[in-house]
Amino acid sequence: MRSVALRMILVATGRNRSPVDLATTFGEHPKTGVFFAYQNEVLRGRFPSKFFQNHPLSEILRANPPTYFRRNIENIVAVARAHTKSSPC
Repeated sequence: MRSVALRMILVATGRNRSPVDLATTFGEHPKTGVFFAYQNEVLRGRFPSKFFQNHPLSEILRANPPTYFRRNIENIVAVARAHTKSSPC
């Protein structure tokens, strides 16, 4: 949007997302993801709500396995190993 004033009004009234909103930066999160709900509750001092009291962590992790986290850690390890093999020490 070209108009900063219009954008501010739309964001303030909830009709548009803020351009600095992390959800817009990283894209949409899965419907089973609860991170933003958790974050909102912690920031507002309402954690744990009924949702988090009724859904154990094991259930949330089963619906949202740490696939990308694991892949990223594996990639970091692979890059570090390759770097140590090629670097003269």
